[in-house]
Amino acid sequence: MTAPAAHRPQELIVARDAAALAALAADRIARELAALAGTRAGQPGANLAVALAGGRTPRGCYEQLARDRRVPWPMLTVWPSDERAVAPDDPASNVRLLRETLVDPDRLRPDQLHAVFDAAPRTHADVEAAAASAARRLPERFDLVLLGLGADGHVASLFPRSPALAELERRMVAVRAPVEPVERVTLTPRMLETAGNLMVLVSGRAKADAVARALEDEWDPQTTPGQLARRGTWLLDVESAAELRRPRGAVPGSGPHPLS
Repeated sequence: MTAPAAHRPQELIVARDAAALAALAADRIARELAALAGTRAGQPGANLAVALAGGRTPRGCYEQLARDRRVPWPMLTVWPSDERAVAPDDPASNVRLLRETLVDPDRLRPDQLHAVFDAAPRTHADVEAAAASAARRLPERFDLVLLGLGADGHVASLFPRSPALAELERRMVAVRAPVEPVERVTLTPRMLETAGNLMVLVSGRAKADAVARALEDEWDPQTTPGQLARRGTWLLDVESAAELRRPRGAVPGSGPHPLS
């Protein structure tokens, strides 16, 4: 994949701390989904395809999003942006996080949340089969994708130098991660490139170097896969933004900082 024409994020937003970041991210997601729903008002069967990150960082965001009345819940179809090869009730499961925070009779119905695994797979071949099955059911493109960023620069389960970074056709593939759980599936770069709204949510000083590499280093997604999301909206707390050179005048809690 070649470098995008825009070498800076569409928007960089810095919150004063993790709590403020969760509120800010939930507000931004709700506003984006409400706006998208407005553009499709009156279209029979219209829905919004959304892929959401797992892990620890987005839980607070999802808990606040679940209370937001602006979200067009009936229109949503939700997938994890990646998934660990575990049972859907396993604590490591990203679908479990989404189910715990978003599924409710007044919000997201269980059938609107799509799990990749019905049970814990036994072999890598089982993981590959699950990825292939999910890829057939995925939308052609997502209206909104929310990603996290690892300290090593990975997004979804696209880790540095992963063969999946060269995938140009498939929408979801099986991968082996350098950390536990090793067996995973992930959206491919194609799905990040075509997403209508791409957002990255990052918190903590341990991610500061990865954020700086993703946003400011020379284009090399093989080393820093987070660069694949460079064109998106980046939602950071002060600690994760600590090593950025731009915007030089960023003020904690001051909100959006378009980089122009």
